[in-house]
Amino acid sequence: MAGLRLIKSKEEKESAADLGGQMSFLEHLDELRTRLIRSMAFVLIAAFLCWFASGYIYRFLEAPVNRALADAQQQRKVSIAGLNGQLSTVPLNSLHQNDKIRYAFPELTKLGSVSIPPGTSVMARVDKDAQGNIGLFTDEPLSAGNDIIPKDVKLPIDLTTGYEKLRDPNDKLIVTTALEPFALYVKVSLYAAIGLSVPFLLWQIWAFVSPGLYPHERKYVTPFIALSTIFFVLGAATAYYLIVPPAAKYLLGPGVSSLESVTFPAASTPTFTTTRTVPWIVARAFGETCGRT
Repeated sequence: MAGLRLIKSKEEKESAADLGGQMSFLEHLDELRTRLIRSMAFVLIAAFLCWFASGYIYRFLEAPVNRALADAQQQRKVSIAGLNGQLSTVPLNSLHQNDKIRYAFPELTKLGSVSIPPGTSVMARVDKDAQGNIGLFTDEPLSAGNDIIPKDVKLPIDLTTGYEKLRDPNDKLIVTTALEPFALYVKVSLYAAIGLSVPFLLWQIWAFVSPGLYPHERKYVTPFIALSTIFFVLGAATAYYLIVPPAAKYLLGPGVSSLESVTFPAASTPTFTTTRTVPWIVARAFGETCGRT
């Protein structure tokens, strides 16, 4: 009898292990509350840390919108009256060796230890350096404060790959209220915190679900979290580099090209970028993960 009771006890234990954890409805609610509190606390801590880098994060998120505004500006049909008729602009990378132009610095530029303010101009020519690489060189000395930049200094322009077209200074991302800059960076910090918290949030989801799984199903925790995180990053990169730029260009193009200037609300930029990124993240992360697990 003792042997039969021992065998039965082992069978009951194995059966209980196969059935997973047994919890009441209130215990499920308590477990859910614990997981939600931990998740919210982690996201808030991450948002606090992201606050110190919110400026860099915002500039990263606004880049596709700025490029779309610049491209839309280039579509405007603006004629330039010339001596013998209409003329048009050409890019810098269309210049040939020994061509000369007056180059205007579009932004604050460092030449060695000297800072050149935007709007400064200098005569420049296209030539080759000692390694045979073509570039744009100063064709006259340039004064910058107490410093004199000599002739034949190479300007920071890569003529082989072209350049990014400048955005019209009248087309700006603006804030409309006194509190909007603060709210904008809070929103950016929160978006970044949610993105950084994905592995922890996935772990909390799995920890809540796992008691109801069989032992052989619980071994998928590592591939679930690892693959979901990897495909989350891939989905975000796909949306940011492949989906958001053409979407912004298409949506902004018709209106911008027909207006003299455009002011785009700065607060809508993170929302515009993230709302077009999230569906691709979710589709790629969970679709690929479920397919592989």
